[in-house]
Amino acid sequence: MPLGSVSGFGVASSSWWRWLVLVCLLGFCPWILSAQEQNRLQLAERYMQNGEADKALSLYEELYREDPQTFVYQGYLQCLQSLERYPEAEKLIRRQMKAAPQPLLLQIDLLQNFLLAGETKKARSNFEDFLSGLDIYGGSAVSLSEIAQDIVEKTRRYDWAIALYVHVRELVGDAYRAVTEGSTPEYKLNRDFLKRAGSAAEARLYLRRLFGLGEAVPGMAWQEEWEDFSLFGAGKTDSPERYLYAQELADLYRKTGEYELMLDEYLKVLEKNPDQKEDVYACLQAAMASGGVSGGGFSDGVGFGAGWQEAVSQADGSKASVRVASRLSRLLYQRVQQHPMDETVQDMLVWVLLQQQDFETALLQAKAYSRRFEDGGWKWLETIRVVASNHRYELARPAYEEFVGERGESSASVSLSPRYLREAKIDLLDLYFASLENRKEKDSAWVVKLKQSYKRLLSELGRDPESFGLYRNLARIHAYYAGERDSARILLEEALASHRFTRSQQALLKIDLADILLYYNKVWDATLLYSQVEKDLKQDPVGFYAKLQNARLSYYIGEFEWAKSQLDVLRAATSKTIANDAMELSLLIKENMSPDSSYTGLWYVARSDFMAMRGLYAPALRLLDTLLTLPQEGGLFDEAWYRKAQIYLEMDSVSQALHWLSEVYTDYYDPLLVDDALFMAAELLQLRAGIPVPEGMEQAGAVWLPEAGSEVFGQRTEGQRTADKEESMRLYQRLFMEFKSSTLAALARQRYRFLRGDAGLQ
Repeated sequence: MPLGSVSGFGVASSSWWRWLVLVCLLGFCPWILSAQEQNRLQLAERYMQNGEADKALSLYEELYREDPQTFVYQGYLQCLQSLERYPEAEKLIRRQMKAAPQPLLLQIDLLQNFLLAGETKKARSNFEDFLSGLDIYGGSAVSLSEIAQDIVEKTRRYDWAIALYVHVRELVGDAYRAVTEGSTPEYKLNRDFLKRAGSAAEARLYLRRLFGLGEAVPGMAWQEEWEDFSLFGAGKTDSPERYLYAQELADLYRKTGEYELMLDEYLKVLEKNPDQKEDVYACLQAAMASGGVSGGGFSDGVGFGAGWQEAVSQADGSKASVRVASRLSRLLYQRVQQHPMDETVQDMLVWVLLQQQDFETALLQAKAYSRRFEDGGWKWLETIRVVASNHRYELARPAYEEFVGERGESSASVSLSPRYLREAKIDLLDLYFASLENRKEKDSAWVVKLKQSYKRLLSELGRDPESFGLYRNLARIHAYYAGERDSARILLEEALASHRFTRSQQALLKIDLADILLYYNKVWDATLLYSQVEKDLKQDPVGFYAKLQNARLSYYIGEFEWAKSQLDVLRAATSKTIANDAMELSLLIKENMSPDSSYTGLWYVARSDFMAMRGLYAPALRLLDTLLTLPQEGGLFDEAWYRKAQIYLEMDSVSQALHWLSEVYTDYYDPLLVDDALFMAAELLQLRAGIPVPEGMEQAGAVWLPEAGSEVFGQRTEGQRTADKEESMRLYQRLFMEFKSSTLAALARQRYRFLRGDAGLQ
């Protein structure tokens, strides 16, 4: 081959590669340019975050000039406004409006810019123009909710968002009536429709499609929001537009503090959708909890409100919430008087009164509700249960008695359902039983009367799952309060033999029976029953509880190592109470294990616990006294003192309980029980001073304590009560100052501040 040919081929080949490289570079150019644009945009955003808007401005100007995309526009606008260059920002917005297919949201940007520039009147005028020019049938792709949300986010003018919804609601009402009432072509809205439809018939057809009464209108975002209009036929007297945007308006009125209007809208929501009751009540609860937010309005005093505030202060929150609840109840009272047969209003009134904790009035209104709407007593019973759950037994108890007809004849005015009457009888006996368990009722004649009431109701209901709680409570009355353990054992054995209860209920009956057998010292029979439940319900809380009782029984009889192995397993139980009890007892055994495995001191503690559990207080105290004479067991002295305090408290000897508690926190060997002893002593002194523990400051899982000022404390002079209060404060203070890591420290501090009289805690 000639050399020239080779050279020619080389030139051609080189030219071809150059063209290939050029084509590739041209293909990558858009990507490279896009990457550069992204880098500049990120740099501009970083400048804005660092407060260097002046540096970001030139970048935004270049980017917007090259490609006025929405995200570039938003950054550019924010940059101009942060530099207070509002005229330039206005020009930018108007330029963007000309290019945008949907300029609705851009008009909100313009309103925001006027407000930032301090041109309130101009902003108001433009907003009114915005409303008057709003086209509800123009095929907008932006929903009304989006527009309202944009108004709130950008202008913080809740009143404008409200005005928007109200205006559209009025327009929709007019348009709907133009359809359903067959208005003439001269009707004001039809004139607008005629411009695009050509005839009145076409205008009406368009409206019917728009409101979901016919074929859909393509691209109309608002149609989805109004599709419920199809539920209302032509000729209906009640205009359906009154329900339109009721939820949105109610929420806005709540934020502006216009509670009467808020209430109207929430009632419309419930009238239209009763299933939204829980959601509406949650919103009302939020309004009462926060005290509301003052409404948005024009600073010149002309417009929709009177000044907007971000939020009420925390200090005023409590008082504000009380005012809101009081205002709501007054408004609802007025509506009940105006519309006595409006079930929704009456129900809401009862609910608001319960939120106010005006339980007495709530009970009266609930009874009136059940009488007026003949619900079989459901609302009345439900309200009594709420009062009882708030520990207002002095109101709940007579209300239950009235319901079941045991006090007065007024319950005859309500037609009671047999089911609710039966449930109320069970609730009332449970309330009586709780009083017995809390040691508020000690009279033996009262115990006999309660026992007879249980027997009557059991004979009426028979043995079935509904009467399960009655069986358990009656057995406890027999065993622990009437001293009739044989009767309790026979009752439980008969209930188990009936096989009428669920598997879980039978397991609980077996546990109750095992507990009673321990009073007879029938340890092996009891452990057999515990083991049966544990085996049948291995992964159930009832099974875990049976395992705990079995482990505790092993501890009682001195099988400490076996008990500890079972307790360590239970420390991972799903129930927090069971896990905590297991951990506490496991630590007691672990810390007092003797090297020679004699467990002498621990044996005294365990046997004393066994005696105290069975109500044998005298032998329990003797065992603890013996332990306190053994110097080599000093590590258990604080346990002995604490247990003696608990036993004396069970025996209603408060002074002795306080004495032994003081031994724990004065001369303790191990600090483990000191915080508990300090707290219990402080609480006893507080109650002896006649000062009840306020709601919200109770100790979870606390031992029984007498009520403030009860006869257990005896007669106390004013000076003695003052001294008790001061000593209580001193002990609370010592707890949260010296034992800051204690779980009781925060509660002790709260109670200390309460006794000191701090504002907001009284």
